[in-house]
Order: sequence, then structure tokens, then C-alpha cells
Amino acid sequence: LDALGIAPDDVPEWPGIEVGPKRHARRRMIMEALAPADATADWRDTLDQLAASAGTDVASFAESALEGLSLIEAPDEAAEASAIALMLRETLEEKGRTAALITPDAGLARRVSALLKRWNISVPPSAGIPVGRTAAGSFVGLCAKWAVDPGDPVLMVSVLTHQLAAPLEGLADLEIHFLRGPRRWTSLQELVESIRTRDTIEPYPQFGPDDQMRGIALVESLITRFDDANADLSETEMVTGADAIQRIAALAESVSETPMPWAGEDGAATSRLLEFVREVSDSLGPMRPVALADLVNSQASQMTVSFGEAEHPQLSIWGPLEARLQSADRVILAGLNEDVWPKRPAPDAFLPRHFRARLGLGDPEERMGLAAHDFAQLACAPDVTLVYSSRRNDAPAVASRWVWRLKTLAEGALENQAADHFAPQAFDPIKLVEALKLNQIDALPDFSAEPTPSARHEGWPSRLSATRVDLLQRDPYALWAEQVLGLSAVDALNDELGPAPRGTAIHRALELFEEDGKPKTADQLMALLKQELLRVGEPADAWAAREAVWQRTVDWYMVWRSQRDTSGGKLKQEVRGRIDYSVAGQPFTLSATADRIEQTSNGDLIIVDFKTGSPPRDKEVATGLSQQMPLQALIAQKGGYEGVPAARVDQLHYVAFKAKPEAFSLGGKHNLPTEPAEMAELAESGLLRLIEAYREPSSKFLSAPRVKFVKYDNGYNLLARRAEWAGDTEEGEGGDA
Repeated sequence: LDALGIAPDDVPEWPGIEVGPKRHARRRMIMEALAPADATADWRDTLDQLAASAGTDVASFAESALEGLSLIEAPDEAAEASAIALMLRETLEEKGRTAALITPDAGLARRVSALLKRWNISVPPSAGIPVGRTAAGSFVGLCAKWAVDPGDPVLMVSVLTHQLAAPLEGLADLEIHFLRGPRRWTSLQELVESIRTRDTIEPYPQFGPDDQMRGIALVESLITRFDDANADLSETEMVTGADAIQRIAALAESVSETPMPWAGEDGAATSRLLEFVREVSDSLGPMRPVALADLVNSQASQMTVSFGEAEHPQLSIWGPLEARLQSADRVILAGLNEDVWPKRPAPDAFLPRHFRARLGLGDPEERMGLAAHDFAQLACAPDVTLVYSSRRNDAPAVASRWVWRLKTLAEGALENQAADHFAPQAFDPIKLVEALKLNQIDALPDFSAEPTPSARHEGWPSRLSATRVDLLQRDPYALWAEQVLGLSAVDALNDELGPAPRGTAIHRALELFEEDGKPKTADQLMALLKQELLRVGEPADAWAAREAVWQRTVDWYMVWRSQRDTSGGKLKQEVRGRIDYSVAGQPFTLSATADRIEQTSNGDLIIVDFKTGSPPRDKEVATGLSQQMPLQALIAQKGGYEGVPAARVDQLHYVAFKAKPEAFSLGGKHNLPTEPAEMAELAESGLLRLIEAYREPSSKFLSAPRVKFVKYDNGYNLLARRAEWAGDTEEGEGGDA
């Protein structure tokens, strides 16, 4: 106005606008709530002055100002979005009434838009959605990362199963059989060799030679596509933007389904994205491929695209800037948390504020002032609801400073009645959100998500190994899901090396070490350990980091081994055994594999079991929950092991082959008999009672009823929904080999 030479009093109100006492009171209240801190020293005097200027008392002035304004505190972002969606849905109950959600939080806007689709209400956010969240944008972003590391199984599956990717026959088999578990390759060429040797690694899903041939053929076809597009950036130190973008685009085209990823609104936006990145990266000069891939994905999250969806006739979702010149019967201002609305100015690492002013650059606080202007304008609507959440991103959040000041003014004028005036008038959406949750639970008052299955084949279980007998006692549901449902857990892509393959590798190394003709030295055992662990997927750097630890364990083992008495006969390793029973008129077979059987000079047997975790102690065995070794003694006494005649078992010996190695024999503590024969007798009677009990039609297979004895998740906790009904939040640690 100064530049135009116009006095403020010469500017009239817009024609047709009626500003009554209530609208005037609201405007003055909002103005005071946004006043600078140095002007808010005594708000009570300010309220007295405002009320006097309106010719009324303070309470009446505040009631007039707050009429039509409500304040909602949501417990978290999910409840905030649900409450807003319910308010927008409720608006449609009145014909012709309009409502608008206004928020600078694009994530909240998209969330509300998605929730409205539950009622077949399409209200697209006016700001559009990030290019990276579109089909074409996400596809090209994944291709940019894949070009940097073509052998990455996660990226490979993500790209090839994308909705824009051309179908590849055999991809599902390639994933389940050859891509899961620890990554043992760095490139596609090494993946081919990994597929050829996959059958030498246990345990993994069963596959045949045809699966291997198809997997190799599929990977070789991917190698050809990378070569044709010249898209493999894994060996490139530095790359220019123009070159990299061209190669990424060629890769996307080579694996995409027709039409190519540049079709449609999102395809055009993705094309503009790549062109922008190319121009920007050219000015930056050559860069590492991984940095350029990050640049593509970072820019994709900032650029937006609109699909031209028709606007809803009554509902809208706007940003603050778009809402300046628009209005609705009901206005919902959401995301009113500090650092969201208003957003804290980013610190300038290069120029202090006074330098910016001298250079003619804008003040960082200026944008916050504009945000306050938007809020003040929008909060003066006749029907307005302010919404914020007490937690954001799973952390405590603070309400916007404007909300705090407005609440302080209201409490100063109305004291304890302020909360009632801020409460929603028609319905409380937060209470409705909570009621909907409770209603879902009350609809099935006797329902529990805890699984209690009892169905199984007649005579099941008909065959169990000694370790599975322990599983039946500790986690019956896991055994039922594994053997009755036929479900098996699969490893994750790029998974860390788990206890099972690591234990198998260590057992294999110890077995190879005892073969005839092999040198019996610590160096030989170290070489075998390294060979077997790297073969199953142990990263080379992880081995290097723990090599000294393994050396100490190996040195200890060599001392332990030198003290063993094996003069009675040849050492037996990985010996299979079994004995057959008839339980309740049905056959039952107990099986086991002994890691090592020694025979002393007097003909007695010593059964040795290697553990890479913590072996069970006498107390655990005495409870009946760890019967692997007593059951192995039972098989040995009955001559059930191949090539091992029936004989007295002198010791049940555990060897913990780990960072802190130890060796001990069971018996003599916590009421556990000293003699393995007595342990075997108790184990046999308990086994027969256990099998007979679980063959009863009424028996239930519960999920980890003795959870403290379950050393690690067998892979069925998610299927059993334990987190829902038992409150489990973490998987157990440790475990046997």
C-alpha cells in the first residue's frame, strides 16, 4: 500500500462481505494468538481491551470468537487421518454442503484421500502425488538402483515383479529356490555359478535339475539385457549424468511391458524427471553411479504429478497456498504440529542472516510469516476445525505454537469452560474412531486370535526325530504347521546368515576334519571352517572380523579332541538311527542323527553333540523339555544306529563350539540321573505318553505354550499371530545348530 500511495483506511471491504460481531471477534482473537512474543506480555489486559472495544465482557467476547471453531487432538497420525476422513464423510450427509481439508502435510493429505476410498469417495489431493509414488516413477527409480548393483536380489525381484515389467516365465521359481537367504554373489555372472552349486547347501527348498537350468537361462537373459542396454554401472567409478540417464532409460525399456514406462501422465512426468536430473548432474560433473541413483530417487520424491482426476463436487483437499482464494462451508486445518505447520526454517550453512539481508536475499523467517498469514486467514472461516496429533512418526509431538497461544487466550477468558467451547459440536470424530475399533472387537466377544488347531491325519505324528520331539513339547503349533499343513518358512532376500545354515556349515567342517587322509591340525580346521562358512553365505568381512575368535575356539577344540578316548573302535560321525514302536495301536518311528559316536576301550559308547549355541543343562533335561540326548542314548542302547552295535552308553557329552567354548556331560544334577541308561528309560516312557496324548482327537496344538523355552522363532510366529494375542514384540535369540 505504501508503494501504491494508498492509506489502509482507503481500502474498502470486498462487496457482499458481511462482517458481524462474531466474525470480528474471531478475527481479533486469531490476531492476538499470532501476535509476536514481545506483544503478549499480559494477555489478560489484552482480552479486557478487546472485550471493551466490542462492548461486552471477556467471557462473552471469547464465546463469540470461538463459536464455530473446534479443536481436536488425535493420539497419532493414523487417528488424525481417520478422524478427518470421518468429518469429510459426514459433510456429505447434508446435500450441497462443502468441506475442505487444508494442510501442508502431503503425506496426511494422501492418507485421508486413501481412507475416503473406503466409501467409494474419490477426493484427489490438489497438489498431486510424488512422481516416485507413481507406477512409472517407482519403476525407473528401481531401475536406477538396479543398474548400480545388478546382482542385488531385492532390486532384481522388485523390478521384475513391478506392474510395468514384462512377465518372465520361471521368475517365481528363481526367487524361491536361488535368490533367498544370504547373498553369495556380487554380480549376475556369479549368480549363475551360485545357482549351479545351490544344491550343495542345506537347508533350502527342494528343487530339481530342471529348476536349475531354467534359473540359469533366466539370469543369462538378464545379463544379455544389461549388455544390450550397456546398463551395468557396478564396475563404473564415475559417470556423467547424460550417459547414466541414457543407460537407465534403456534398462527400463528393456524389461518393461508395452506400452513403455513413458506412457501416460506418470510416464511423461518421469521423462521430465530424468531430463531434469540429466541437466542438473551435467552441471555437477561426473559422479559416482550410486550418487546419481540417489539423486534420481530424491528428485522423484519432490516432483509431483496430477492424473487429471475429476474433483469431487463437495469435498476438496488443498494446500495452504491453494486455499487462499477458495472457500468451503466446513474448513479442516490439519497437521498443526510444530515443524509441520509452521515448518521450522532450515538453517543456512553458508550465509548468516545479516549477510542475506545485505545481499538482498529473503529472510528465512519470512516463509513462517506467510504460513502464519495463511493460518490466520483460514482460521477465521465460520466453521473451522483445527486438528493436530500428540504423536508423529512414533514419537511425541508438540502442537503448533498458534494452537498453544489460542488455547492460552481461551483459557484466560473462559477458564475451565474453554475445553467445552473447543469441543466439536456435531460429533467427536476421535471418539467415533475409537468406537469403531471397539465395535470390531465387541462384534466377536469370545474371539481370540490364538490358534488351537486339532485336525491332523489319523495316526499323526507317525515319525519324529529327536529334535522334533522337543519341538512338539515346546511349540506344538510349529510342528503341526510344518508337518500337517506342509508349510515351511523361507529365508528373506538378502537375509543374514541364520543359525541353521551356520550350524550346518560348522558341523560339516568338523565332519570333514575327521575324514581319513586329512591333516589333523588347527590350521586345517580353520581352513575348513572358512571354506564351509563362506560357502553358505558368510560375508568375507564378517569372517575376517571373527577370525581371531574362531582361532581361539579351534585351539580349544584341538585340546579337547586330544583328550578323547576312541581306542575302542573307529570314530563314527553323522550316524543315522531309528527305532520303531506301536503307540495306541498305530506305528511310530523315532529317528535321530548323532553328530559323533565314540567307543571306549571297554566297548562303551559316548554320544557327542555339537552346538553352536548354548547346550541344554541338567535342569532343562530333567524337566523333560530337552530330550534329544536321552533319546539318542535310547536308540544306541537298542542298536538302532547304523553300523553301531547295541552297547552301554557311558556319557552324553555336549560340545559348545562357539566364541566361549565349553564341554560337559549330562547327569547328576537337578534330580537328573547320572546314568544315561536311566535317562533313556525316563525319556522313552515320556515319549510314548506324549505321542499317545497328541493322537487324542481332543488334543490342541498350541503356539509356544512354554514360550520361555523356545530359543528362537521357528518361522511360524507370524502365522500364529502371536503379536496380536500374546503381546510378543521380539523374537527369541540364540538357538541350536
